[in-house]
Amino acid sequence: YRPMIRMTGQRIFDVTQTLAGIINDKRKLPSKGVYRVTKMHRTLFVEFTTLNDERSKKIESYEHKVPTVGGVILPSTEENLCRADVFMQSAVPDDKMPEFVAWWKEIASVESDVNIEAIPLDQLGEGLITYAEFAVLDDLVKGD
Repeated sequence: YRPMIRMTGQRIFDVTQTLAGIINDKRKLPSKGVYRVTKMHRTLFVEFTTLNDERSKKIESYEHKVPTVGGVILPSTEENLCRADVFMQSAVPDDKMPEFVAWWKEIASVESDVNIEAIPLDQLGEGLITYAEFAVLDDLVKGD
């Protein structure tokens, strides 16, 4: 039996992205740590995907596109719009940002019970998790 942990949508979003960063960095965690991080990520990813899909739909509903290269937004100049490597990405227009932020705060504050358990600190190896990652993971890592 694993107790459910109550998390807001924002926390799920943040933790899932942090875990993905740890996984994608291919850190040399102990085997149990790899298993626990991967399992937690897989469980949270279901909720994350639902949130991210709703976020993407909302952004796309503004029907506003900006030129980007490698995820970096470029000024909308004729030169940039003609570049072969430019991708036109959906974005929130500046005048709609307060509306979008209010919408996201509401969605991201909804709490869900998630069936995960904290990862023992010793399963994460010595010095392999950054201060910033620990700050996000917080109570999802348990010490002695």
